[in-house]
Amino acid sequence: MTSAIGSRGRRLQAGQTLLEMLLVLALMVLVLGVAVATVAGGRARPPADAALDGVAAMLQQVRRAAVSEGRTLTLNWEAERRTLAWRERSLTLPGTGDMRLSSPSAPESRAARLDIAFRPDGSCDPFIVMLDGGGPGERRWRVDPWTARLALQEKAP
Repeated sequence: MTSAIGSRGRRLQAGQTLLEMLLVLALMVLVLGVAVATVAGGRARPPADAALDGVAAMLQQVRRAAVSEGRTLTLNWEAERRTLAWRERSLTLPGTGDMRLSSPSAPESRAARLDIAFRPDGSCDPFIVMLDGGGPGERRWRVDPWTARLALQEKAP
């Protein structure tokens, strides 16, 4: 460090003040936090959640087709093959976790096959998607019959 003479004739020490050091430290923490969030955000999602995204995308695809064609279309769920099928398109769900589709009138049933009608007005038959990802408890999504979007259901106490 070098010394200098101030306006009142006192010697001043050259260097950083405590405030400057705290500012640099705060900036370093901020940059590190952004870096960690970026890396953590790039992690792969669990296969069960990725499968749920595929189900949601297929619901919207069939709904759009029913509206644009002006006729009722059917989406088929086959539990044994773990497949959603519509026309020539099909979605096979991964084997991890247990996913089932059922009607709201019998949510606990394990139907081998479920046919879901999508009508020209954009509505569809109501149904529930149940997923047991191997963790504690089962998650359920209710499909809105007017928008065909998935909405997570709260568990009953």
